[in-house]
Amino acid sequence: MMSNQKPTYEELKRRVTEAEAIIATLRSGEVDAIISERNVALLRVKELEKALRRSEESFRNSLERSPLGICVVTAEEELLYANQAMLDICGWSSVEELEAVPTEDRYTPESYAEQQERKGKRKRGEFAPSNYETSIVRKDGEVRHLAVSCAEVIWNGERQLETVYQDITERRKLDQLKDDFILLVSHELRSPLTVIMGAVNTALTEGSRLSPEETRQLLRDAACEAESLSRLVGNLLELTRVQTDRLFLYTEPVSIDHVVQKVADRIRLESTAKRFLIDLPKGLPQVCADELRLECILHNLLENATKQGAYIMKRLEKMKEHSEIVGDVKGKGLMIGMEIVENKETKKPAAKKASEIMMRSWKRGVAVITCGVSTVRIAPPLIINRELVDAALEIIEDVIKEVEKEG
Repeated sequence: MMSNQKPTYEELKRRVTEAEAIIATLRSGEVDAIISERNVALLRVKELEKALRRSEESFRNSLERSPLGICVVTAEEELLYANQAMLDICGWSSVEELEAVPTEDRYTPESYAEQQERKGKRKRGEFAPSNYETSIVRKDGEVRHLAVSCAEVIWNGERQLETVYQDITERRKLDQLKDDFILLVSHELRSPLTVIMGAVNTALTEGSRLSPEETRQLLRDAACEAESLSRLVGNLLELTRVQTDRLFLYTEPVSIDHVVQKVADRIRLESTAKRFLIDLPKGLPQVCADELRLECILHNLLENATKQGAYIMKRLEKMKEHSEIVGDVKGKGLMIGMEIVENKETKKPAAKKASEIMMRSWKRGVAVITCGVSTVRIAPPLIINRELVDAALEIIEDVIKEVEKEG
């Protein structure tokens, strides 16, 4: 309801003063400045938002390009993100496939139990290691070993857990090989040392009761093992030089006949129960080589052939004892023949069974051939090691059992 009372002079004067102040403000541009400052602030906010989006996009691109496997999960371990490297490690083609796999099935039983323990500690607010190792099960069933590093990260505005995975499966294999190598070297060092110490102590303590020939034999044994020990240490030094790129070859004209004869004579002293035959073409020309290292290579090959050949013969003899179709076993070095017969009573050659053993062995990765009427010939490379020998003989033994069972 409007009042009919006329304003007083003082009130009119006040209103005029306020109007003049407003006009003065407009003229001075203060309103424009206020509006301008507000617009600038809005522009800055928009620029910051754009910069934040660019930063998040760059961050996610860097995660996707990372060669390391990266996952982002919630506190309840709900999978939010996995980059391509992580999918490759696990063997899955998409995050949806990986997410559909129960957590328990992604790990080995031992690693899953450890993972649950860490999860429980985080929930209780207890300390849980942020760096550890775990073992996962890929889509194809293969187990891979991973080094893991965890840290908190802001993901879509919330605190989540980022986990970085590095595949260390090959490194673990190398560590195992190093451990096996150390054990092998320890054994190889201990064997000649035992012989040397035994021979010398016997010569010292029993010298008065030993004949001159027995004493000389003990000293020869000690000298032979000392030379073997020296070669082993030399091989270790050579291996170290190769690893540090400090191996230098000193080449000169070398007679192959001379090197082979020298190595064979040395091997004969070490393996008196073995016969070594040399069959070289006449008139071989000299070659340019490092004679010392050439001798070392030939000696290692012959020594390995002697050891592995004796071991294979021993294993095949055991097969012969437990099989009705394995006849005679004969061989020299790593050239060994195993006769296949119908049965031990008649010893009738079984050519078909020998061929079947050869084909089945081939299909399982072991290259053997038949020769003669019914002989399976085993001729592995001179550099073969005990692990491969065992694996091959196990396959051959399984095949023989199969063929024998089928009749």
